Amino acid sequence: MSKDACSSLQRHPTYYLEGGDLVLKVENTLYRLLRSHLALHSVTFKSVLGIPGGKGSDGQSDESPLELFQVKESDFNWWLDWIFHSSATQLYNFSEQQLYVILQLSDKFQSEDGIKFAIDHLALHNMPPLLRMSLGIKYRVQEWVRTAANQFMRQPVGSLSVEDFRQLGDIAHIIYRRHDELEDRRKSASLGPPSFRTSIGPASGCTPEAHTSCHNAWGSFWTRQVPKLLLHPDKGQVKVFDTVLDALEALACPSGLNPACRAAFLDGVRHFKYEVLHFETYIMQEGVAEIITHFATSA
Repeated sequence: MSKDACSSLQRHPTYYLEGGDLVLKVENTLYRLLRSHLALHSVTFKSVLGIPGGKGSDGQSDESPLELFQVKESDFNWWLDWIFHSSATQLYNFSEQQLYVILQLSDKFQSEDGIKFAIDHLALHNMPPLLRMSLGIKYRVQEWVRTAANQFMRQPVGSLSVEDFRQLGDIAHIIYRRHDELEDRRKSASLGPPSFRTSIGPASGCTPEAHTSCHNAWGSFWTRQVPKLLLHPDKGQVKVFDTVLDALEALACPSGLNPACRAAFLDGVRHFKYEVLHFETYIMQEGVAEIITHFATSA
């Protein structure tokens, strides 16, 4: 390196160590570190630094530093912060962004303990499901994949963007197919109320003749109110029937329906709700299991 080029560089105020034996160049900053320290935390550095070099070899001086390409100075500073504070993590709190950088550089430099550190600490943060899924797949963290899969199964499929589908790949098709199953189930439920003709007779104050009118009034009420509650595009994928039942209970008793019969019908819906929720929970659990299987077999 020419003297002019060398003079344009600055020594890092913290990581240009007096006793260092390796000079690194990252962008316009020089670092002087201990070879043994870097080799302890990185397979890449251990491999590169294990190659013997003669006088004038890269890393021997400010005039001939070992240059790290495609690494930002700020990112490398954070990675070094982790190395020098890894034994005192309780005293050094890394931000979520810093942890992402530590994870990426640890992957680049083949630092298993750096990857583990970043993963363990990122797990404490509330990551978006797409990011959690992507990182979980890349770094083989099954719990992240499972958590993200649950989140995707529980949100409206319309909330997924084209970019989400592109990044998720085959997993997006699993999510979409399972959402279709849930949608088909809800469409069937929205067509008419559960049949209680043989199980629920006239309530107090209602006669068998009048009870037919109660059934008709209840059926008409159901088809007017339930589809817009059950099939609303903004509805999430969990416990939708809970909101439907709450809404039906809050609405005034429709004309032609005996209030006591209405209470009996609502009680029937309450029992029917558990069947629906059980079926929906089963679909979501199957979807998550399918995503986990895909994750495990794509290694």
